[in-house]
Amino acid sequence: MKTLYILFLSIAVLSACENTIDYKLPGVGEQIAVHGFMCDTRIEVHVVRTLPPLEHQGDYLIENATVSLYEAGKLHSVIPYIDSSFYAIYTGFSAKENTDYHIEVEV
Repeated sequence: MKTLYILFLSIAVLSACENTIDYKLPGVGEQIAVHGFMCDTRIEVHVVRTLPPLEHQGDYLIENATVSLYEAGKLHSVIPYIDSSFYAIYTGFSAKENTDYHIEVEV
């Protein structure tokens, strides 16, 4: 009897019904994602486009952005493009203590 019960339960679980539902995910459209790193002597910024939730491939790299670095509210420099949507300053930069920095990205 126990074997019959386990067999019946296994058949019930493994033969579950499938119902496909067409559902459109709410999207906010394409957005720009900016990831940055800053230390005493360098700045690295990665600029990409977001992809739709169910899309795994696409052109998400941004190679023509203008990435500007501001120091204490004034333009310090434009961060040059290096490769693969990667912008960086490796030389000629030295961060100052107690100074506010921010970047602006134009695409």
